Amino acid sequence: MAAEATSGGQYSFGCELLDPITNTLRPYNIAMWPFDASVEVYDPTSRRTILKRCRPRESISVDDFFLGNTITVMSRPYVVRKYLSAETEARFATKRATSLCVIKPCSTGHAGTLVDELLTSGFDIGAVRMGWAGPANPADAAEALPGSIRARFGTDAVRNAVHVSATPAAAASEEAFMFARERSIPAVFRHCSALVIRPHAVKAKAAGQIIQAVLDSGMEISGLRSVALEGRDIEDYLEPYKGVLPEHSRWMTELSSGTSIIAEVRGEDVVPRLRELCGPYCPEIAGHLRPDSLRARFGINRVQNAVLCTDLPSDGPLECKYLFCVVDA
Repeated sequence: MAAEATSGGQYSFGCELLDPITNTLRPYNIAMWPFDASVEVYDPTSRRTILKRCRPRESISVDDFFLGNTITVMSRPYVVRKYLSAETEARFATKRATSLCVIKPCSTGHAGTLVDELLTSGFDIGAVRMGWAGPANPADAAEALPGSIRARFGTDAVRNAVHVSATPAAAASEEAFMFARERSIPAVFRHCSALVIRPHAVKAKAAGQIIQAVLDSGMEISGLRSVALEGRDIEDYLEPYKGVLPEHSRWMTELSSGTSIIAEVRGEDVVPRLRELCGPYCPEIAGHLRPDSLRARFGINRVQNAVLCTDLPSDGPLECKYLFCVVDA
């Protein structure tokens, strides 16, 4: 295999894609050339290439290809499941290992900060679902690693902020259990508002700060999941904005460009409060009118404006049910 810095460098991955018609996971092989960020998709079932080598419209990096992560290629979300060559495994197996981190109930008030700690410490988050740690005992952590999560947020050996997989084998079994598709939906669907953290904000590793801003505002997060939204799902979700906002079509493209994080947010007068926290659609305007709002802090332009949220109180439960129950159901 040629080096990554040359045009010959290629890595191969076994991936899965949910078939919306049969509701089954289908295998696909994706080859990736880091030199020019091009990919090729092969269907081993039909034994044909469904996407010849090209640079997809989505921004894809070789660092995105770690086990369990979702790679969006031409608006289709593929989950990376295995390495298909010895060269690929040698490159990724040790450098891109996976683990499970569970934020315990005693630390949910710091959930956003904990997520941000992981991201800023060099970790990537492949999947999120509600349903660097230090020693298990916070007292030991405070002495050995005073800057660790357990030293800072844990109180005793039981309420120690987080659970982290002890071994790679444990990580694999725990991830399979926690992220099983048949597990119950982590949401309440009452007195709620939907919050969608856009793909560009997820990729910029701003999700933790956004989640913590919601919690610090006095609202609670009763459901949380990551999902790669697809064409029909996005079209249905954004239907109320069609013909109303000129950015509608570009919003659809942006939402299909990668993984989003969806939250069910609850609290008194939650819909207007969350809308105020999100701020005006245009980040530039938000910067003048509400400089502490999410769009002012994390938005780039009217399309990549960090978040979407429920506009009408009556739509809160409907949007949450759609995003948690219908999408990828």
